[in-house]
Amino acid sequence: MLSKQAVSILKQLVESGAEYFMEYKVYTGKPDEYPLIGGLGGRIKYDDRRFIKDDLESLLSAGLVRLEFGSKGSKKYFVTRAAAEFLQGT
Repeated sequence: MLSKQAVSILKQLVESGAEYFMEYKVYTGKPDEYPLIGGLGGRIKYDDRRFIKDDLESLLSAGLVRLEFGSKGSKKYFVTRAAAEFLQGT
C-alpha cells in the first residue's frame, strides 16, 4: 500500500507532464530536492523527509516509476504508463 506522500509524489510527476524527476542531494541540512525535468518543470513537494526514500522505494516496487542513473550517479525517476493508469483509478 502506498502512503499519502507517495501518491502525492506520483500525482505531481504525472500532472506536471514531466518525463522524470531527479534526486538532488543538498548537504546543508536542508531536505533533498527533486526537480521535475520537462513538462511544466518545478520541484516535487513533500512533507516528511524522513520517509521520502521509503516512498520512492514503494513507487519503484509497485512499478509506478522506473529508476535510471545519470552519468555522475544521480538518480532519475521516470514516469511509467502504469502510473498514469493507477492515478486514473484514484
